[in-house]
Amino acid sequence: MAWTSHIAKTSRACGFALSKLNPLQDLLSVKNRILEINSLVFSKLFYASVVWMKPSDSSVVDSLIKRCVRFIFKRLKYDSISSSVCECKYLYTKFKTRYDNLKLALNVSNNKCPNYFRNYLTSEKTEGIVTRRVKYHEPNLQYLNIGKRSFKYSGSKELTQLSPSDLSSLSIKQIRTKVFSSLLDAQLKEFCTPPTDSHDFCDLSCIDDVINSLLTSS
Repeated sequence: MAWTSHIAKTSRACGFALSKLNPLQDLLSVKNRILEINSLVFSKLFYASVVWMKPSDSSVVDSLIKRCVRFIFKRLKYDSISSSVCECKYLYTKFKTRYDNLKLALNVSNNKCPNYFRNYLTSEKTEGIVTRRVKYHEPNLQYLNIGKRSFKYSGSKELTQLSPSDLSSLSIKQIRTKVFSSLLDAQLKEFCTPPTDSHDFCDLSCIDDVINSLLTSS
């Protein structure tokens, strides 16, 4: 099922709600701007997002999130605002979909769901892709690529990422808080960490060295 028309309609409605807030920008404090954005824009944008949102929708959803953050902090169109997004504790689509899947998966795994979904997910895991630094696990489900788009697979995958000690000792709320913090940290590292490559960097000292060498040689 495609949600293209729903996403387009919802984004237009959220953009219209945001445009109505623009005249009030200078009259509201940062705290009140956040409240207005959460109540008038994100309440529409993220309604039942676990059903329709996918990482491939990031171009539409993430651009709207950035527009809202620019409104909150009075930033210009081309200003970098990824750090401000993390400051507001907003998740981009890539991380929001994972968090939504986890929240629903925790409720289902704790039988806070209709009887049809009891024992629907699995926390059993099998070894997946192994890199030099990280060993990834996948749910013990024999699915083709198209089956991996289902909630049964994505929800089970999020459960397999949790440690058994967290599942047994922490409450649902505590697990959600812990995972949200880890996703926010991952987003901060991916979008807000400056590049460490110094090959193209040259401070003023290198210019001074060149001038000094030319003067001494002459």
